[in-house]
Amino acid sequence: IAGNDMQLLRNIITIGFLLISPMAIADFEVSPAEMQVCKVREGRSADDLNAFFQQANRWFETLGEFDWWMATPHYRRPNEYAWDFLMMGFWPNFDEQMKGLSAFYTTPEGRQIATEYSQVLDCAGTVHFNTIQVREEKRPKDFNQGFGHMFDCVMNEGKTPQDVAATFQKWNQYLDAKKIDHNVTALFPRTGDDQMSPGAFKFLWGGLFGNVAETLAFLTQDEAQTTWANIIGESFSCEAYDRGYFFQKVSQ
Repeated sequence: IAGNDMQLLRNIITIGFLLISPMAIADFEVSPAEMQVCKVREGRSADDLNAFFQQANRWFETLGEFDWWMATPHYRRPNEYAWDFLMMGFWPNFDEQMKGLSAFYTTPEGRQIATEYSQVLDCAGTVHFNTIQVREEKRPKDFNQGFGHMFDCVMNEGKTPQDVAATFQKWNQYLDAKKIDHNVTALFPRTGDDQMSPGAFKFLWGGLFGNVAETLAFLTQDEAQTTWANIIGESFSCEAYDRGYFFQKVSQ
């Protein structure tokens, strides 16, 4: 990955600095995922992209459990980044991930998909990371689109991912009492990056459009803002600016 592209990935991809392994957060289920920043190649169109997704889906059916999502920025700072969307893949466990990656890299069908993928999309690279779902939304089984917000955060000195997860449980209790429903996922890397700030991490919240709308309205209330600040202040802090994305599932 080129230097500028790697810096872009550092800025927008769900990254933490600590060398976190699955065993470091033993009280919570950890699932693997990957992310790329992509744009449609010059001369290609949305029709070409949709045709590729349809072909790839037929092959993905042989890979077992794998969810593939496109996250399109809804708003951004002027000139913040020069890409069209994120491509995000999720596996339920590490065994399924290695099965999928083996098929992708070592079979003729997988290599053909990789070739066609690169012909339609120009992607900066792939980052693998661990995800921890700290709040689960009630959603239908056929859930395939929604809205999400991502925040950059940093742990307080001496705090760990376990402290972050415990803090979210306190926030969850507050949301449950207020009958507010949405999904929250914390994301950490499998390997560190010596140019990232120590303790940095990111979280994604969102889900069904209706639940996101209700949550946004709730978060405008002074009580909610004060409670959030008091709870997270125990373990971490987050920047005020969030990045909104329209999420669409491309694997069927």
